[in-house]
This record gives sequence, structure tokens and C-alpha cells, in this order.
Amino acid sequence: MRVHKRCILTDKINSMELDITLKSYLEHQKGKLAQDAFPHLNADEREFLISGITPEVWEETFGRPEQQKRSL
Repeated sequence: MRVHKRCILTDKINSMELDITLKSYLEHQKGKLAQDAFPHLNADEREFLISGITPEVWEETFGRPEQQKRSL
């Protein structure tokens, strides 16, 4: 299913092809947690569904996980 979301950081509309059903998407929209509605998706895909942030924008904004650990 192709999902379109507005990124909360850039205000740009992004899209991503995800292995989800309309039923699970609607359950998430009604309040079911992403990790419960989509346990088979990876963290980047779930973040996209929650915030519209793509992996590329996440890395540009926050860096890679190993870079985050060093800056703490």
C-alpha cells in the first residue's frame, strides 16, 4: 500500500510503499500504537507512519544512531 504523509520536520508530503493493509492502517489512525498495528515493519517504516519523517530526513536532522551515541 502506498502511504502519503506530511513530514513534521519539513512540512513536505512524502510517500512510501509499505506492506500493510487498509484495516491495520485505519486501526493505527484510530489510536492503535504503530508497533502493535505493524509489528512486521522496521523502525524507519513505523516512524514514517507516525511522523511522515523519511529515513533520509531523519539522518540529515539527527545523524546516524552511532553518531547520536557519540554526541551524548
